[in-house]
Amino acid sequence: MATSRESKHVVNVSSALAYIPRATEPAYVATNAGLIALSQSVRADWRGFGVGVSVVCPRVTNTAIAEHAVEGEETMATRPGAGGTSREPSTASVSA
Repeated sequence: MATSRESKHVVNVSSALAYIPRATEPAYVATNAGLIALSQSVRADWRGFGVGVSVVCPRVTNTAIAEHAVEGEETMATRPGAGGTSREPSTASVSA
């Protein structure tokens, strides 16, 4: 762990979808919500050691990744509710 002269910081990357329940992606939403909760717990535990913990939660972005991901016979891009819709640059929030 860090000594009193050093400070350390852990940055985890989650997703803004952790705050928005989606019927089409429950595992993704739950995993990201769990990462936020884990980060908050670790932050509280490591505070006394001079270690900070933050979570960056970018919003949904429109990328081509869904067009190339395959799930069985269909691609994610053809599945209802899959993929991002924003054409604006992603922004992030920090919490924990």
